[in-house]
Amino acid sequence: MKTNYMKKLLAILLFAASAFSVNAQNNYLLTKTGEKITIISDLSLDVNSVGFKIENAAKKKGFEWVSYKDSKFKMLQFEDRIFMVLPDGKKEYIQEIVCFNDKYILTTWFVGGSDLFIKIFDWDLNSVCKLKQLFAGEKFQKNDIKDRIKPDFGDCQNIIDAMYKNVADKKSHITDGIQAVKCNTNKTVNDLIKKFLALPAPTK
Repeated sequence: MKTNYMKKLLAILLFAASAFSVNAQNNYLLTKTGEKITIISDLSLDVNSVGFKIENAAKKKGFEWVSYKDSKFKMLQFEDRIFMVLPDGKKEYIQEIVCFNDKYILTTWFVGGSDLFIKIFDWDLNSVCKLKQLFAGEKFQKNDIKDRIKPDFGDCQNIIDAMYKNVADKKSHITDGIQAVKCNTNKTVNDLIKKFLALPAPTK
């Protein structure tokens, strides 16, 4: 009886370790020099930097906290979230991939800790549309969805509905909880990453 219990416990632990290993491999930051840094946990984002834990056997706890400025890395993937360093005007920002279809990619980022910007790119990462999301007033938010986002993502009703629900629920921004969602396309997140890494610097 005890032997069977130990076998089951060992199997659970092995499965958990395997799952952690697979997940850790998918959580990474890619520097501009091509180095791939595995992220263990505790991702923290600022306007122009990211921080997280990495393994370090030399440390007493087996890990250390590191941070990277947006000028030092190209992209990162953490669980279901994808962030890419993309330009807006003369500056670059850490932009999160919100959703994508066959033609367009929608990203979002914060400036100054509170101002949320939303941008739509084509698949060559040329800018199609940019808007500043106003936090006050349902009317402005609904108009942004209807007039600025729906024309390019009208085939993504689930995403449009989620945005309207965020407005009704008075979420801090209309893209809250929408992370790297594919819509009516055979393209995948990996296709998006490969395309991004293969392209020259996108237009401003």
